[in-house]
Amino acid sequence: MTEVTPVGRAWRVSMYALCVVMVLSGPGFLALGILLDADLWAVILIAVVLSLILVPLGYAMGSDIRRTARGMRRLDVAGVAGTAEVLSVTHTTYEDRTRIELNLSISAPGVEPFEALHTRDGSDDLEVGTTLGVVVDPCDRFYAVS
Repeated sequence: MTEVTPVGRAWRVSMYALCVVMVLSGPGFLALGILLDADLWAVILIAVVLSLILVPLGYAMGSDIRRTARGMRRLDVAGVAGTAEVLSVTHTTYEDRTRIELNLSISAPGVEPFEALHTRDGSDDLEVGTTLGVVVDPCDRFYAVS
């Protein structure tokens, strides 16, 4: 099963814009260097390095955004409401932020129960045995924890 993080349209548009900026940064730097009559070899070298790093990264990021959007659309159409029981809670920190890693047992009508890890920010008062709402797509094996 694959967890899908619910995101809004504005977030997706801004992330797509960032991907476009990443992909165009190398050629843009080359055009700017030529326009400003900078040292041609240095400009070409920097543009190639930027392109080699940021084009694959931008493409991978765009693919991940498309996969997430496709999963959310699929959950909206074919998702089945279910429950996720907390099996274990692990508190961690990441860059001075408190995070919780939950081991969940997820079940929904028409879906074989499965276990999954879910990480969320904050210090929710979640304990073992607490139930959360989930939406599960029985065909494509996507789910989202609410």
